Amino acid sequence: MNSLNNILNILVIDVTDKNRGKANTLAFNELEGIDVYFYNGSKTVKSPAWEVEVRLPNKINLVFLHDTDVSAFNNFVRKGMSFDTVIRYTGAEGLYSVPTNEIWIQQRAITSASPLLTSEAKSILQWLNIGQPEDSIPDILSCRTEYYASAISILCQGYLATNSKSTNPLVQKALEEMGWSTFKSPNIHTDLSDKESETKQTSWWLEPFSPMTIDEIHKQIVKEWNKNQYSKPCDRVCQLLQALKQDTIEDPTIVANAYLAISERLTQE
Repeated sequence: MNSLNNILNILVIDVTDKNRGKANTLAFNELEGIDVYFYNGSKTVKSPAWEVEVRLPNKINLVFLHDTDVSAFNNFVRKGMSFDTVIRYTGAEGLYSVPTNEIWIQQRAITSASPLLTSEAKSILQWLNIGQPEDSIPDILSCRTEYYASAISILCQGYLATNSKSTNPLVQKALEEMGWSTFKSPNIHTDLSDKESETKQTSWWLEPFSPMTIDEIHKQIVKEWNKNQYSKPCDRVCQLLQALKQDTIEDPTIVANAYLAISERLTQE
């Protein structure tokens, strides 16, 4: 019986590398109770009869699509067909961010030498089956680098540097983690203190992410972090994002907490 009962069928589309497409098809095919089809650019087939053309149902639950074959996908779609979810993948390295309304394989490149694994296919389908919750996205769909967390970390350091005169123990701990004590010049401290009011402005924090909203940044952070595995550090960063919904951020401990959480997370890589 199919335990992934919301996923009845899958269509793999890979015109660029047919061997990779077949391998990805086989990864899904290992999961019982699911019909897996492969479109190679000329016809739709199923394993193991790769040369025998088959007809697709009118509704496909999941399309697993190679990124540069979107036009083939669009040309292939016949009138009346519908698709629940499309997940895209690439054989190239360096995919660090994707549009917030798309789902991509982000953890690694998918190639003919390193195609999708059955364990990865299963984790994707289990996630789809429970409604695609943002706080339990599988690793294979997570970002390859901590792109947004790193950007927030830099902003935190800028904010904390302008608050270096604070005697709060948490702020001092974050400054120590930054290596702030190595900067002895009083001129640096004075110049940065003059920037304190600027770094408190929410607009200062959001400028590097423009035109994204705080909610969109929050969504990307949760996707990057696999919140089930790193729930406490992720919550501390999300607390900072929540605070940024005000015009200014006055509490340096929120920033210090977020910075330390990101530092902790990045050192675990």
